[in-house]
Amino acid sequence: MHPGHILFIIPYSISQEPVLQTQVLGPITSLSQDKYVFSLLCWELEYPTSPQYMKALAKYEVGVFRNTSSSLAARIPSMILQAREIIKEYKPNYIYFRDVWGGIIAFFTKTQNTQVVYDLRGVIAEESLYRNNRKFPNYFLLKILEKLLMRTSDKILCVSTPLKEYIRRSSPSKPIGVIPSCINMDDIYFDCNARELTREALSIAEDEILFVYLGGVAKWQMLNETIVLFGRVRQEKRNARFLILTKDVAKTYRAIQNHGHGVSEDIIVRTVPHNDVYKYLSAGDIGLLLREKILVNRVASPVKFAEYLACGLPVIITPEVGDCSQIVQDEQVGVVTALGDHAENLVMSFLELYEGNRMRIKERCIKVAEQRLTWKQYLGVYREIYGVGVDP
Repeated sequence: MHPGHILFIIPYSISQEPVLQTQVLGPITSLSQDKYVFSLLCWELEYPTSPQYMKALAKYEVGVFRNTSSSLAARIPSMILQAREIIKEYKPNYIYFRDVWGGIIAFFTKTQNTQVVYDLRGVIAEESLYRNNRKFPNYFLLKILEKLLMRTSDKILCVSTPLKEYIRRSSPSKPIGVIPSCINMDDIYFDCNARELTREALSIAEDEILFVYLGGVAKWQMLNETIVLFGRVRQEKRNARFLILTKDVAKTYRAIQNHGHGVSEDIIVRTVPHNDVYKYLSAGDIGLLLREKILVNRVASPVKFAEYLACGLPVIITPEVGDCSQIVQDEQVGVVTALGDHAENLVMSFLELYEGNRMRIKERCIKVAEQRLTWKQYLGVYREIYGVGVDP
């Protein structure tokens, strides 16, 4: 007898490996310990071909249902009808979704015998406003939908304690579980051999300190400020180098041109497949995670934080980045510093400590990642959400 059947609704392609890993395989890895049954309804014009992930879905006996509508306007109503048929035939106990479109599908397919679980990853309306700087119509529409979905869902998952407090204001009695953005340490980990080979390929000497930035170029990710901070550190630390791992190569080079005065030759930019990220992080020494002090970041849980630590990188981070800043401070796996004229002094002090205790600090980072940022550590929270419920 299984404890429950969960239907994951992902109204977009799972061919991108991070989507499938974080939204489906991560939770399933934890829940499978309790013999749950899983189904997945996703949108896919062509069946995904990644052998690694297809093998993983088969391992957990996930029933995959594919929608092939060619446009978003046709996709949502089509997936609503498809979800109703799945629920009618297979009778899942729970419907899981992450985004507004998935929530709309869940809202119109929920029955008396199914509970809806909303996995809230951030403040979507504020993110839209920050990207587009327009309140009408997107911000107001997303704000209304966000509150509607929070209130009509039976249970909520979120990624940080500050986000739980934000949700509580709209849903004061709703069961809420906190699970940060986690990783599977079979996929992302420190590899000593990869470190040597990658540093050699990048022409990084063993005595050089390699800072690493992993991510995009959205304004709140503060790439410009990150480049400026590196430049200040480089003035004092002549053996410092900087590796930027991003898909936004053109914008990154423009940022380097505008803000990397005097250090552009010490900055390396690469785009790498997701499966190879661990190799480049293993080659690094320090992870950089700077964020503006705004609501979007106060409630966030960037997965790169877990990836940095899992690969042995202590993290230079600004205050109030979800729960991440507090983890760095409590676990002593990096430096928490506000940006300003003296930020580089704190970084330099940490570098002195790091250079004398490199392997011990790396081992500590890996241990913290394993204990606090892997899916298997949150089985208890999943049991509460997909079972007896959590205390309000």
